[in-house]
Amino acid sequence: MKKYNEVVKNYKDIINSLKEIDSKDKTSGIYILYIDNLILDDIIPIYVGQSVNLYNRRTSHRTNTKKLFELSKEQYNKTIPLNSGKYLYCKLVSTLKNNNKTLDDVKFKILEYCNKDELDDKESYWINYFETTIYGFNQFEEIIKSNKLTAEIVYAKDKTKIDYDDIAIRGTELLAKFKNKVEKFDKSLLKYKYYSINYSLLLGNYNSLFRVLERITTENFMEMEENIDDILVETEYYLKIILGLFIKNDYIKIGPDMFKTFEIN
Repeated sequence: MKKYNEVVKNYKDIINSLKEIDSKDKTSGIYILYIDNLILDDIIPIYVGQSVNLYNRRTSHRTNTKKLFELSKEQYNKTIPLNSGKYLYCKLVSTLKNNNKTLDDVKFKILEYCNKDELDDKESYWINYFETTIYGFNQFEEIIKSNKLTAEIVYAKDKTKIDYDDIAIRGTELLAKFKNKVEKFDKSLLKYKYYSINYSLLLGNYNSLFRVLERITTENFMEMEENIDDILVETEYYLKIILGLFIKNDYIKIGPDMFKTFEIN
């Protein structure tokens, strides 16, 4: 893991050399979204993302940010609980407003163009390069992957065609990654504003994914070479211990406490 000062230096060294996204950039690549001329003690206000159409992604980000930015302080703060899945825009808007910045201060630049099949690996490289899940606006990869896996079940048009065996295998592999991420928790990093938020969302998704896998294995009476039942029992036991520990020590934020982190002061 890179230290905060190292990331700030890397960011300052590279940002002015990057090309801004424009209407010609309707191709795939990795981009950086950031708030210009703003470095804080608890946030480096940057986000790394991928897209098959960089220009369209920039437009989408601008539109979603503008919708929240134009709300009054009272309206915005009330809508935070309704913006699950859109916390990037909450982070952006609250950081802008609380530091007297405008939408013009939000910039979009290209880190690199790449083929579609390279997007995941390249995005992961740049997220790690800038440590944006610790100091910036990105969520943990495990959160995103569990959302996608759960969506495969929830939004399937024909539930009879769902490959539950495949989902159970991928899901249990993801449970192991969740556990590994939890074991890497570092309380010294709690001084960075969104670190505890990422772990709050991580543990919430960890528990949700466990519940989904528990339900589908029970409902489908699955018989697999790998003993999924044993994995789920171990996961439930571990979750009870780790959730209790994190809540007791105020390592994570729950409900209103989490929403306050996104508020305009």
